[in-house]
Order: sequence, then structure tokens, then C-alpha cells
Amino acid sequence: MTDATRRLPLEERLFQHICLPRQLPGQAVQENVELELSLATRLIKAVREVGDAFPLSSRDAVDTARVSLQICKELNVEAKLDKASVAREFKHLKPNVTLILHIAEQNAALLIYLHSE
Repeated sequence: MTDATRRLPLEERLFQHICLPRQLPGQAVQENVELELSLATRLIKAVREVGDAFPLSSRDAVDTARVSLQICKELNVEAKLDKASVAREFKHLKPNVTLILHIAEQNAALLIYLHSE
């Protein structure tokens, strides 16, 4: 992240992080922890706020999405996965909850859930 980018307000940096800017950085941005934490927090808040607009029959699904995002935020602390935390979440994984693991080196996510028949 350049000094000029660092001086931008968080909302503008978050926008540029989500929506690719016209000029991409020449290398991977290493200081995304603040942006990713802000994004996760905002997604969780948005899901919580829109949940009331859904019919009662869909609220379990909305709450499950919120729980999955909260676990994602906790597991992917500072863009690093902690083996003990991941193992604990595997042990307590519930139906309909998805573990979202961010694989920073590939800029990808691995979604893990219980298969139900």
C-alpha cells in the first residue's frame, strides 16, 4: 500500500479493495488487515439489519449466514489461519453453517460445510 493510498479515508480504501481500481497495484497489498476486518464487520452488520425484512420462514437462513460470516471474521484474524481455531470450528461445525477460510496466497476462499442427505 502506498503512502498516498494509506492517507485515503477507510471507506475509499475499502471501495478500492472491493472494486478493482483502474490502476492496480504492481504487487500484492500486504496491509489489508484493517480493510478485511472492516469489510467483514460491515457484512455482518448488513446481514443483521436486512434479516428483519425477510419472512419468518427465512430468518434461520439469514441468521446462519450471519453466523458463518462471524466465524469467518474470527478464523481469518490478521489474514492468518490458526490451526487450533480451525480445528475447534471443525469439531463444532453445525449443519447449515459454512466455514469460510481465506487462503491469502491464492486470494481465494475455501468453503467447508456438512453435507446433508
